[in-house]
Amino acid sequence: MSSQVKIQDKKRGRRSWPVMGFLLIVAFTVIAYLIAPGVIDWLRDNLRGFRTTGMNQTTLRWVFTAIIAPDSLAVRRNDHRRGRAQEADQRQNERSGERTRSTGGCQGEAQETAAPH
Repeated sequence: MSSQVKIQDKKRGRRSWPVMGFLLIVAFTVIAYLIAPGVIDWLRDNLRGFRTTGMNQTTLRWVFTAIIAPDSLAVRRNDHRRGRAQEADQRQNERSGERTRSTGGCQGEAQETAAPH
């Protein structure tokens, strides 16, 4: 019965995920908009073929915001996936550890007797 309670708690906690996702999108877009001029200046200084002559600076800033924001979201998404994969590996290791403990009782006793008291 306790596992059913835990599942219900998890479902309640996930209700706010769409709101959190939207807030992340807004935050990353604001950050991208703020750093876009620095990225444009860096590209202008370091890439010889990058020219902005004849381009509206506001439009150029929004274009670079549109490029930077999805990239930062993709990095965040990959971090989340990596974290979930690590959690799954950890759960698998815990399960296999429980199996070895339940099947290897004699080995555990041998280790206890080998240790000095």
